[in-house]
Amino acid sequence: MPQTSGRRPPKKLSAETKWEIFLQITAGEISQADAARRWAVDVSTIIGIRRTVKDAAMAALARSPGGRPRSGTSSWRRPASRSPS
Repeated sequence: MPQTSGRRPPKKLSAETKWEIFLQITAGEISQADAARRWAVDVSTIIGIRRTVKDAAMAALARSPGGRPRSGTSSWRRPASRSPS
């Protein structure tokens, strides 16, 4: 009789499913525990999805320059305050 460890094989989730899980949890539509039950995965899988999305977003944001390109003068200066007449 073959020995089993009592663990089921890991469930493969598509990228689209992972994104949907992330969006639902982030929007507060579903809790992490409810998501784990709904997709029949462990809560640690849900936590890993959230961590992966955060790490990927942070890496993408770090690669892109922030703000507007610098120029000689700033065009966003606050207008001079007017004195009451």
